[in-house]
Amino acid sequence: MDILYDHQMFAIQKFGGISRIFIELMRELSPNSDCSIHWHRGIKSDGYDISEYRDQLTGYGVIPKLPFPTGKAINDTINKLSFQWFVRKFGRHYDIYHPTYYDADLVEIVNPKKLVITIHDMIPEKFLSGQAKFQPLI
Repeated sequence: MDILYDHQMFAIQKFGGISRIFIELMRELSPNSDCSIHWHRGIKSDGYDISEYRDQLTGYGVIPKLPFPTGKAINDTINKLSFQWFVRKFGRHYDIYHPTYYDADLVEIVNPKKLVITIHDMIPEKFLSGQAKFQPLI
Protein backbone atom coordinates (compact mmCIF):
# COMPACT_ATOMS: atom_id res chain seq x y z
CA MET A 1 0.00 0.00 0.00
CA ASP A 2 1.47 3.37 -1.06
CA ILE A 3 0.90 6.13 1.51
CA LEU A 4 1.77 9.76 0.82
CA TYR A 5 2.41 12.49 3.41
CA ASP A 6 3.05 16.12 2.48
CA HIS A 7 5.01 19.12 3.74
CA GLN A 8 2.22 21.40 5.00
CA MET A 9 2.45 21.08 8.78
CA PHE A 10 6.23 20.71 8.71
CA ALA A 11 6.43 24.09 6.96
CA ILE A 12 4.43 25.64 9.81
CA GLN A 13 5.86 23.95 12.92
CA LYS A 14 9.50 23.39 13.83
CA PHE A 15 8.35 20.93 16.50
CA GLY A 16 4.88 20.35 17.81
CA GLY A 17 1.97 18.10 18.50
CA ILE A 18 0.58 17.85 14.99
CA SER A 19 3.87 17.39 13.16
CA ARG A 20 4.99 14.95 15.86
CA ILE A 21 1.91 12.79 15.19
CA PHE A 22 2.88 12.49 11.52
CA ILE A 23 6.53 11.73 12.35
CA GLU A 24 5.39 8.93 14.67
CA LEU A 25 2.96 7.55 12.06
CA MET A 26 5.69 7.42 9.42
CA ARG A 27 8.19 5.92 11.87
CA GLU A 28 5.78 3.17 12.91
CA LEU A 29 4.47 2.39 9.42
CA SER A 30 7.78 2.51 7.54
CA PRO A 31 9.16 -0.89 8.70
CA ASN A 32 5.84 -2.55 7.76
CA SER A 33 6.40 -4.53 4.56
CA ASP A 34 2.81 -3.85 3.46
CA CYS A 35 3.32 -0.07 3.50
CA SER A 36 5.40 2.09 1.20
CA ILE A 37 5.74 5.51 2.81
CA HIS A 38 6.37 8.56 0.61
CA TRP A 39 7.04 11.87 2.35
CA HIS A 40 7.40 15.18 0.62
CA ARG A 41 9.07 17.22 3.35
CA GLY A 42 9.56 20.32 1.21
CA ILE A 43 11.92 23.03 2.40
CA LYS A 44 13.45 21.70 5.61
CA SER A 45 12.29 24.14 8.24
CA ASP A 46 11.30 21.65 10.95
CA GLY A 47 13.70 20.30 13.54
CA TYR A 48 13.09 16.56 13.28
CA ASP A 49 15.95 14.10 12.83
CA ILE A 50 14.72 11.11 10.85
CA SER A 51 18.13 9.55 10.18
CA GLU A 52 17.28 6.34 12.07
CA TYR A 53 14.45 5.42 9.67
CA ARG A 54 15.10 7.56 6.58
CA ASP A 55 16.21 4.49 4.61
CA GLN A 56 12.87 2.81 5.30
CA LEU A 57 10.94 5.51 3.43
CA THR A 58 10.21 4.47 -0.15
CA GLY A 59 10.10 8.07 -1.33
CA TYR A 60 11.55 11.11 0.38
CA GLY A 61 11.67 14.65 -0.98
CA VAL A 62 13.45 17.39 0.92
CA ILE A 63 14.87 20.77 -0.08
CA PRO A 64 17.73 21.94 2.17
CA LYS A 65 17.01 25.10 4.12
CA LEU A 66 17.69 27.97 1.75
CA PRO A 67 20.84 30.02 2.51
CA PHE A 68 18.99 33.32 2.21
CA PRO A 69 15.81 34.62 3.84
CA THR A 70 12.56 33.98 2.02
CA GLY A 71 9.01 34.86 2.89
CA LYS A 72 6.05 32.59 3.46
CA ALA A 73 4.66 33.17 -0.05
CA ILE A 74 7.93 32.14 -1.72
CA ASN A 75 8.31 29.08 0.52
CA ASP A 76 4.71 28.05 -0.14
CA THR A 77 5.22 28.34 -3.90
CA ILE A 78 8.47 26.35 -3.82
CA ASN A 79 6.86 23.67 -1.64
CA LYS A 80 3.79 23.35 -3.87
CA LEU A 81 5.87 23.13 -7.07
CA SER A 82 8.24 20.60 -5.56
CA PHE A 83 5.24 18.59 -4.30
CA GLN A 84 3.89 18.42 -7.88
CA TRP A 85 7.31 17.25 -9.07
CA PHE A 86 7.53 14.68 -6.24
CA VAL A 87 4.13 13.15 -7.08
CA ARG A 88 5.03 12.96 -10.79
CA LYS A 89 8.52 11.60 -10.09
CA PHE A 90 7.16 8.46 -8.50
CA GLY A 91 4.39 8.28 -11.11
CA ARG A 92 2.08 6.54 -8.71
CA HIS A 93 -1.54 6.58 -7.92
CA TYR A 94 -1.23 6.54 -4.17
CA ASP A 95 -3.50 4.21 -2.27
CA ILE A 96 -3.75 6.71 0.58
CA TYR A 97 -2.97 10.40 0.78
CA HIS A 98 -2.85 11.67 4.36
CA PRO A 99 -2.42 15.46 4.12
CA THR A 100 -0.83 17.08 7.14
CA TYR A 101 -3.00 20.21 6.90
CA TYR A 102 -5.89 21.84 4.96
CA ASP A 103 -4.71 22.70 1.41
CA ALA A 104 -7.31 21.17 -0.94
CA ASP A 105 -5.20 22.08 -4.01
CA LEU A 106 -2.74 19.37 -3.01
CA VAL A 107 -5.51 16.75 -3.02
CA GLU A 108 -6.22 17.61 -6.66
CA ILE A 109 -2.52 17.19 -7.51
CA VAL A 110 -2.41 13.71 -5.98
CA ASN A 111 -5.86 12.36 -6.94
CA PRO A 112 -5.53 9.49 -4.44
CA LYS A 113 -7.61 6.33 -4.23
CA LYS A 114 -8.36 7.09 -0.56
CA LEU A 115 -8.01 10.28 1.45
CA VAL A 116 -7.36 10.20 5.20
CA ILE A 117 -8.01 13.42 7.09
CA THR A 118 -6.98 14.00 10.68
CA ILE A 119 -8.83 16.71 12.59
CA HIS A 120 -6.39 18.28 15.04
CA ASP A 121 -8.08 21.33 16.48
CA MET A 122 -11.52 22.85 15.96
CA ILE A 123 -11.02 25.96 18.13
CA PRO A 124 -10.66 28.42 15.19
CA GLU A 125 -13.77 27.06 13.50
CA LYS A 126 -15.75 27.17 16.73
CA PHE A 127 -14.80 30.58 18.10
CA LEU A 128 -13.93 32.81 15.12
CA SER A 129 -16.72 34.57 13.28
CA GLY A 130 -17.21 36.42 10.01
CA GLN A 131 -14.36 36.67 7.50
CA ALA A 132 -11.79 35.38 9.97
CA LYS A 133 -13.57 32.02 10.15
CA PHE A 134 -11.97 29.28 8.07
CA GLN A 135 -13.91 28.12 5.04
CA PRO A 136 -14.16 24.41 4.28
CA LEU A 137 -11.66 23.40 1.61
CA ILE A 138 -12.46 19.74 1.09
